[in-house]
Amino acid sequence: MSAYQIQKFIWELDRNPPLKKKFKADQDVVLSAYPLTDDEKRILKEVDAWALRKMEVHPILIRQYTRVFGIEHEKIFTHSPHFPSKVNT
Repeated sequence: MSAYQIQKFIWELDRNPPLKKKFKADQDVVLSAYPLTDDEKRILKEVDAWALRKMEVHPILIRQYTRVFGIEHEKIFTHSPHFPSKVNT
């Protein structure tokens, strides 16, 4: 998987209001225009911040992306479907 392609997509989405509006209306159409794997598209559609972080997507870009969906800052990672219920310390 390529963190670069995901980061490029998020950066463009954040800076292009018409693209953001189109993405909110039809994620599949917008994502099909980017060279992303099926797994990357799934991660983006699930708004899986935990998976994005594990892929080493920059935290600021993750925040910008989750903001598109109105996810509160404090819930970015706990919103993720793959967030571990317990963190080993």
